Amino acid sequence: MAEEATIKIDLTIAGRKFPVELAQNEQAAMIDLVDHVNEAVVVFQKAYPSKDKLDCVIMAFLKAHNDIINAHQSKSAEILHDISTLEQLLDKGR
Repeated sequence: MAEEATIKIDLTIAGRKFPVELAQNEQAAMIDLVDHVNEAVVVFQKAYPSKDKLDCVIMAFLKAHNDIINAHQSKSAEILHDISTLEQLLDKGR
């Protein structure tokens, strides 16, 4: 199995740059995640003006993580439902 090519990029989160190395096929998803986090940081800064930027970044990452978990759980439930439907159709065909 060949190793996947990696790339080095700078990601900007809440105005700070972070160098990362990742697989080339992960770049788009990582940029989407960073965009999602940066948008959430702005929302949290407006909602909680007394919190410092780091607090808002942490809350944004917690929200992003929770969104990812919920999406996976939803997709898993959808797949289980589809499997159940297929099993019922197969049982009817017997």
